Amino acid sequence: MYLQLDNSGKDNKNAFVLMFMAYLVKMKVFQKVKVGFLMVGHTHEDIDQVFSRVASWIRRRDMVTLQDLVDNLRDSQQPSPIVEQLTCYDYKHSLEGCRGLIQGIATQHHFVMTEVDGKVTLRYRDWPGSPDHHLDIAGYIPQNFDVVGVTTNTKVLGEIQQMSADMVKWQETGRLSTTAVEWWTRYLEGVSDAREACVPFVDTLPRQQPWSPPQQEFATFPLSAARGQAAHVSRQVCLKIKKKMCNYCNNEIPPALSF
Repeated sequence: MYLQLDNSGKDNKNAFVLMFMAYLVKMKVFQKVKVGFLMVGHTHEDIDQVFSRVASWIRRRDMVTLQDLVDNLRDSQQPSPIVEQLTCYDYKHSLEGCRGLIQGIATQHHFVMTEVDGKVTLRYRDWPGSPDHHLDIAGYIPQNFDVVGVTTNTKVLGEIQQMSADMVKWQETGRLSTTAVEWWTRYLEGVSDAREACVPFVDTLPRQQPWSPPQQEFATFPLSAARGQAAHVSRQVCLKIKKKMCNYCNNEIPPALSF
């Protein structure tokens, strides 16, 4: 698996992410995981074009519910992006013991996790042309993860109470229609409820199988079909340059003047 992430220690460049990737290699979900971080000032990537199209699309449209936003995100470009609201497991809960485990990763931009002789190793470098360094992390990779769902943030619960109180006011002033108010009421009532994760748990993911080249299959067909195919190939190969004639004097145009 190849990942290209923002160079942010709060979100991506930390021990939580690297140790989780190492766990995926240990569980043989992937044979190798490469994580790359872009240099400062050169962080524009393919996903920025997607966000640019989204911004241009939604700037001219009104969206009053999250479902309106999801529908417009899908309609903003072709091919249509996949937009889903996911409920995930709290893997960070089982990785708290790795907090601050790896020191000095701020200046590195390339990390590779592979399994060598039954042990997961971490290889890292500063830039593509820099020499590789190795770090033994095998003894720190979690043995398993607890099946813990992500709980609703307490700040979000406060916002839910405030929005629920303002709903009537927004409807009276015409900012929200009756249909939109009903949608938000149902949504806010379900936010604080415990919901099952809609993605597979990491231990249930399929394991990576050793790669083997596909077996080449030779097609069999009647001799008459083979002769017809040979004649077709012969017609394709026997091509020639078509002469170009002048529309005015009806003389052949020299190749150097052909267009």
